[in-house]
Parts: sequence; C-alpha cells; structure tokens
Amino acid sequence: MMRFAVVAAALACGLAKAAYDPTKTETKYEIQCLSDGGTINEDGDCDPAAGKTAVPNQEMKDYFFEAYDNQHNCVVSLKHPDKPRSLSFCHKFNDKACCPPVMDDENAEIFDQLTSLGLSCRLRGDIRDDPIAKWYCMNCDPEQPQYIRNAAYTHDKEQVMLVEARWAREEFGSDPILAGPQGRFKDCGLLKSSPCLDHSGNAIDDRDRYTCGDDPYYPASVKVVNEDGTVDVDKSIEAFMMDVDMGPPALDDYGYKLIEDCVNFCDKATIEKHYTDSKTLEDLMMPPCKRSQDQLQTDEYEFSSAVFNVTDVSKSNKMTFRQFFCQTKGGATCFDKEKAALKCDDASIRLANPCCCATWTAEKCFSAASGLFSTASAAALAAVSAALHLLLA
Repeated sequence: MMRFAVVAAALACGLAKAAYDPTKTETKYEIQCLSDGGTINEDGDCDPAAGKTAVPNQEMKDYFFEAYDNQHNCVVSLKHPDKPRSLSFCHKFNDKACCPPVMDDENAEIFDQLTSLGLSCRLRGDIRDDPIAKWYCMNCDPEQPQYIRNAAYTHDKEQVMLVEARWAREEFGSDPILAGPQGRFKDCGLLKSSPCLDHSGNAIDDRDRYTCGDDPYYPASVKVVNEDGTVDVDKSIEAFMMDVDMGPPALDDYGYKLIEDCVNFCDKATIEKHYTDSKTLEDLMMPPCKRSQDQLQTDEYEFSSAVFNVTDVSKSNKMTFRQFFCQTKGGATCFDKEKAALKCDDASIRLANPCCCATWTAEKCFSAASGLFSTASAAALAAVSAALHLLLA
C-alpha cells in the first residue's frame, strides 16, 4: 500500500510539472521542451521525452514566450527582467531590472545634458527625485513590459506605454500646464537635443542625441488647446512625452497614454460598451482603462462584426480580446475549421500559435515606482527599526 502511495505521488508530481497553467508566463526554454514531449523537473531543467536526447539551449531560459514583440521581455535587454550588476541612477531596480548598467549610465548622461541649465536652475538634492529622472528610469523598470499596450496611437506610434494620469499631472504640471516641479520647466526650460539635418534641411534618422548640439526647449510649447481656448491637460502632457528626442533612451519611439484610474481594472459595462461602440480598430484597441488578465485572455465579448469583419469565426460569434486581436491585427486565427478555439493546453499548438496561446498578463500603469523599495533597502530599514526599538526599550 505504501509503495502504491509513493508511485501515485510521483505520478502526480510528474503531471504537475508538465501541467499547463494559462495564467503563468512561460520561458522559451519551457515551451520548447514541452512541445517536444519533455517535462520540466524541479530544478527547472528539461527532462526529454523517451527516445529523445536533445534539450533546448539553456540561454532560452532568459526569454519569455510572447504573443508579440516586447509583450513580456524588456525593450532594452530583450529578455525577461533579472538582477543586474549595480545600477546608480536607476538604483531602485537593483534587485530586478530591465536594463544593464550601460543603459543606466546612458540615462544619467542624457538627463544631465537635458537639465544642465546654469547655477540658478541647477537641481538640488537627489537629482533622481526629479520627475524626468524617474521617467527616464522606465527603461530599467522590471514592470516595463506590462506598461506596453500593443496598439497604434497618435504621432505614428505603434505601441504605447500606459502612464498614471495623476502622477503625470502632479509631476509635470497641469496649471500652469507643463510648468514642471516648482515651475522649473516654465522658468528655466530644458536643453533638448537638436536634430541633425541633411543638405535639404531634413532630419537624419538614427543619430545619437546631442550629436548636433542642443536647443532651448519649453515643454509648454507643445500644449494642446481645445476649440474653446481651454488647455487639454492630458493631451498636452502626452504630446510632451511623445515629442522628438524627449522620451527615455530606447523608449522614445513609443506613444504615451494617460490612464485615469490605475488602481482598478476596467469595469464590465465600460469595457463592453467600448468594444461595441468603437468605429475604428485604433479606437477599439485603446480603452480608457487598464485591463485585467481575464479581460484580455479569458472573458468573451461581442465585437462589431460589420466594422471589423469577425463574423463566422467562432461558434458563438463571441471571442476573447486576445482572439479578436490575433484575428484583426496579429495575422492569425485562434479557431479551427470547426470554429472551436485552439487547444492551447497542447504545448506544440502553443508553440505554433504564439499570438493565440502565449499568456497575456494584466496591464499596469507607470507611476515612477513610487512605492518600490529594493530588498536591500527594506532589510536596511528593518535593521534600523529594530535598533531603535532596542534603544527605546
């Protein structure tokens, strides 16, 4: 009886290792191993199927399996976030980061060139508390992949970063618009990189910032004014964040979309109405709220078949947002000839259909990691607290 229990436990353990969990992000190593019939053991290594000896390259453990570029892997490192060598400018991310020290140094160098404005306008205290410094560290933020929404936006941006509207308004300024901390943007301006021009006066692409000098720049110069003469605060801030050579290094080709409520996910009525009322694909892909994992890959919705040509695809004419995205933008269908959803629990089907089967995780908004403390910082604070407690006891 005992022997049977041990065997049963071993079988259960083996099943657990190979079990598919659609809520968990897989590495390329894991999906390659499982699709070849292997299992992942307790050490995270591949045990190949019977009769097979090949296992995936160990380097593949550094990369997540994605539905589209930059969905789970970092824009800078092109792999999943991990512990970096020591960072100084973006020191908050020394436990886990999306960037190596070379990008940390690039952030500091460009920030210094942008804000070096003479004695009366010099930054005092810790320059890393400046809102632009916080924003420039977005490229090191380990949650950076979850800020990305794979949707086109203004200024010809193919992907956008979601940003907490409250944080952006407070840090960059809403009244006066884009005045900056203590009015510094308004009173001092910034030194923005000058474009390199060819003999016809056209901007030359792919030139490092400040190669061709700098120009005085006032963020409020890009403010957006409504027909009635009032300033559109959020559109103005987005225009500033998307202005040429203004964004964080390596992230200046992304759009920036302000989200009002970054605490809660879209409520059911709001997201359903957005999907049914949208008249263009661009509008539909840009709801005004952040979405949960279930809202992206599990919950089913009705989409306007007349507008988006998604009729006769699924049995119920309802589909998840992931399935809709793949059908209309991802260049793939997530249904078989019988209109049934693909069986993503089969690893070989997952590998062949990344858009439909790679895990989609909940969206997040950037807010400068204001509540983030590294493990080392937390440990140091705990030690100080314990010492004070002993002194006061």
